[in-house]
Amino acid sequence: MKHKEVISNWQHTLLVIGFLFGNSMIYSMGIRYAERDTFLAEIISGFLGAIILLAIALTVNLFPNKTPYQIMQKKLGAIGAKLLLIPFFLFSVYVSVTILDDMQVFMITLVMEETPPWVFIFTLALATAWVVRQGLEVLARCAELIIPILLALFVVFFFLIFPEINFEEQLPLFTSNLVDICKATAVIASFPYLETILLLFVAPRVTKPHKLYKSHILAISIATFCLSWRSVLAITAYGLNEGTRYIFTMFQVSRLISFGDFFERVEILFLAFFFFMIFIKIALCFYVSANCLASILSLKNYKPLIMPIAIFTSALALNNYGNFQEKLIFQFISWPLIVFVMVCLFVFFCLLTYYTSIKS
Repeated sequence: MKHKEVISNWQHTLLVIGFLFGNSMIYSMGIRYAERDTFLAEIISGFLGAIILLAIALTVNLFPNKTPYQIMQKKLGAIGAKLLLIPFFLFSVYVSVTILDDMQVFMITLVMEETPPWVFIFTLALATAWVVRQGLEVLARCAELIIPILLALFVVFFFLIFPEINFEEQLPLFTSNLVDICKATAVIASFPYLETILLLFVAPRVTKPHKLYKSHILAISIATFCLSWRSVLAITAYGLNEGTRYIFTMFQVSRLISFGDFFERVEILFLAFFFFMIFIKIALCFYVSANCLASILSLKNYKPLIMPIAIFTSALALNNYGNFQEKLIFQFISWPLIVFVMVCLFVFFCLLTYYTSIKS
């Protein structure tokens, strides 16, 4: 499968930030385990994500302008490479399903309770698929326009919520035991930091591979800093007992913002923030899924596969869980294990890449 699409390193940095924010911005899962020390789990998870991204940068620099499939094919042969691509394809599809499901649960629970789930799911999936069909360059230009605005909105949001929070609620620190912090780290790292293994299929498209290290460090630093505030804002705004009970923590915090009598309902801006971030993440997942499937099927062009993948993931998202409690159990227990298996496959791919580069 031939590739002609290229994106700048700056565009790639913004895509990585959008991927990390994605649907994770509304949650603060680890807060149930580590409570006030959740920010420590966030920092550790960010460090693990940085290792993944640096490994991707190293791989791209060892084999510039080569796709993961081409690298695998060199050592494993066509059949072996395709077999190794199948788990990555399934993983990217299920991440897409999770994003769509999170979005419809969020909208039905807090915003439009009477609207059928399929309206949200198919609207987002098909609109995103249309953009991805235009190519990675178009998606990168969208990120170049959207992400800086959303980061500026996050800064404004922080300053507006500042009068409503009490930092004394965050004290005392370092009271959680090591086991609880490890549990929180497992949940947070698996969603979203270790999911960045999918960016292995995006990074080869950058114009200057040697600058990928800086791009990835900048992206993971910004994302980790912003996401670390999820638990802190929830606890300092609502207190420990109430703050740890909320599922959509950041949305609940945004409801506290009121600037005089003329600037209220700021959560509407947060909704826009959330939608654009999940658009970037699901678009990248569609792109990865289509590229993996195109390589598996030996197709020259991935774009005809985008729309069928979008419809397929939408159908799965409609029947993903029986109820939200099942989703939480899966997110806390099963998902970290699945991500761990995928990270092991990613490590195998990296070792294979390094061995191949040494031999050649």
